[in-house]
Amino acid sequence: MNLHSQKPEPIEITGKVIDSETGEPLEYATLILQSIPNPELVTGALTGANGQFNVKTIPGQYNVRVEYISYKTYELKTQNFRASTDLGTIELQIDAQQLEEVEVIGERTTI
Repeated sequence: MNLHSQKPEPIEITGKVIDSETGEPLEYATLILQSIPNPELVTGALTGANGQFNVKTIPGQYNVRVEYISYKTYELKTQNFRASTDLGTIELQIDAQQLEEVEVIGERTTI
């Protein structure tokens, strides 16, 4: 009896991230895929100027998160990816609690 172990072919997870109010693409948003059976296995990508992302991974079960500074985190729990999948357009909402007053102080050096 012969047993052969094959590494699964990679799949692609694609989509686009935009601001929910303006519809503008969000560049540098972070997509995170965390394996459910092995939580230490994490992969991800940043969105490009057009808000699109493309991540190659192995088939399996993942928790999906999209994060962007001053926006609420978008989460999809327990996603079963067996083939390449387009997550479509993900709309992030501004997190009003994080938008607090910021004081900027300018200083000049003596040189």
